[in-house]
Amino acid sequence: MQQASEETKLAIFNQWCEDFRALQNVFWRVPFFAMTITGGLGAAILAFDGPIEVKRYLLFFVAVCNISFIFIAWRVRQVMEALLIKIFAFEGKSKPKSHFFVLTFFCVLFLLVSAFSAYTSIWAEDTWFAKPQTVQSDSAQEEPANSTSRI
Repeated sequence: MQQASEETKLAIFNQWCEDFRALQNVFWRVPFFAMTITGGLGAAILAFDGPIEVKRYLLFFVAVCNISFIFIAWRVRQVMEALLIKIFAFEGKSKPKSHFFVLTFFCVLFLLVSAFSAYTSIWAEDTWFAKPQTVQSDSAQEEPANSTSRI
């Protein structure tokens, strides 16, 4: 009976380790999701020829997405921390102090992008969103002298 209990404990420990690896995979994908959304919407804003208000709403949406990624990253890291405590306790070790450097760095970057996007969407001048107009010179509009016109 004791052996079955040990096998069960070992299976639970292995599942905790698998869960931690899966959460670590999710944690490292969060910055890539944020970069993809921020960059994709940024490119869409630059290419969009519609009203300026739509560009402002898209920038505000980028800010909201980056703020939500901060909450997602913190929550995933909290669950990872709880699993680490269980894993170290099973091994009979005390868990070393976590400094959350990577998480803090990601969150600061997300916050900076969010602040810039929110500022730009709310207080930026309309000229920031306007595409530059190309001016053609008179010589480029004239037809060359030796060209033949079709009849």
